[in-house]
Amino acid sequence: MKEKANIGIDIDGVICDIYPDAFSVLKEMYPEKVKDGVCTAMWEEEFGLTEQQVMDCFINVGKRGIFRKAKIYPGAKEALYKITRRYNIYFISWRNYIPNSREDTLYWLDSNKIPYEKLIMTNNKYKVAIKEQFVFFLDDNAKQCNRIAKTIVPTFMFMRPWNQKEETDALVKGIRSWKEVERILNY
Repeated sequence: MKEKANIGIDIDGVICDIYPDAFSVLKEMYPEKVKDGVCTAMWEEEFGLTEQQVMDCFINVGKRGIFRKAKIYPGAKEALYKITRRYNIYFISWRNYIPNSREDTLYWLDSNKIPYEKLIMTNNKYKVAIKEQFVFFLDDNAKQCNRIAKTIVPTFMFMRPWNQKEETDALVKGIRSWKEVERILNY
């Protein structure tokens, strides 16, 4: 039997739609800066927040247990079940700075019956991509995608409102749906 190849997939903004709930927390924390509206850029840029302020928001989201009840993007779960037949799915998330994030993420993955091989929490996703010899990587963060693309791992950015204006390396390809992911991975 042929051994499965490894692929890396980010969680937030790719399979987990945490942003509507996180946006409510952001508005509560910074009401003078964050007004009603749809997020169309990175929060730092759109609302004049620091990276630390945005991180503090997600720490607050974690403390409130919101990661345990986040919604799944349409088509993600079904696509992941198909993909797991041929590939080992490694979820790579930068939630490691958030208290209880590992336990909450494992709870979310398992309670939603989302298939995966490993969960890795790190901001150094490119190191994992090299070590685990990924044949495909999917994220919604342009900086992460640009860094991973330089490892020669085929890299795809899930297009979301907040990353539309972000510059990406020529090696990074945009994806707009889970059906596209399935096509790329031959389903």
